[in-house]
Amino acid sequence: EFRRVLFRSWSDAEQLVRDAFRGFGPELLALAERAFGEQWIDAAMRDGKRGGAYCMSVGGDASRVMMNFDGTEVRQLTRHNSIVLSPAWSPDGTRIAYSVYTRNSARIRNLDLYEMDFGTRTVRLLSNRRGTNSGAAYSPDGSRIAATLSFSGNSEIYVFSPGGSNAARVTGSAGVDVDPTWSPDGSKIAFVSSRSGMPMVYTMNARSE
Repeated sequence: EFRRVLFRSWSDAEQLVRDAFRGFGPELLALAERAFGEQWIDAAMRDGKRGGAYCMSVGGDASRVMMNFDGTEVRQLTRHNSIVLSPAWSPDGTRIAYSVYTRNSARIRNLDLYEMDFGTRTVRLLSNRRGTNSGAAYSPDGSRIAATLSFSGNSEIYVFSPGGSNAARVTGSAGVDVDPTWSPDGSKIAFVSSRSGMPMVYTMNARSE
């Protein structure tokens, strides 16, 4: 059931997150406190700022939804008849990349990567390579995307142009490499890897590992 939640202030919204994380244990509560204290999340409203985007079920289908943190200006953006995941804004706010579960002609499920352009009101396929195509992150200038692809048999980080067909692999390990994010100057990529036996955060140059 969809329930609209309105907050009187940003502090009320913070408290809702704290209460939810507290229910999972003290470790996650501490993580939330650190995220707020160190301002990991730029979610508070201010003049001229665009709303956020997230995933939820609308009308029976999972879709991308855009809204302000206080629950106002809710707008459905995608209408795929499938599960939609992992929205990522382009730096200039004109595009959103996201992943959709699809089935090919053999009815095999695949996680494909799409991009929605607000200016042209179009949606285009970025990658439907076999396996996972998800976790997109735009470079600071918006010219490149880093994402997790698994068509080689292992989940690795690849970098490609949103309009191009070639993807350059920038990680290569026996572990699983996921969740890329760019440094502010675009020179490095941080990601999570299980190469040490447990998921840990690593950094590398943006061109290669």
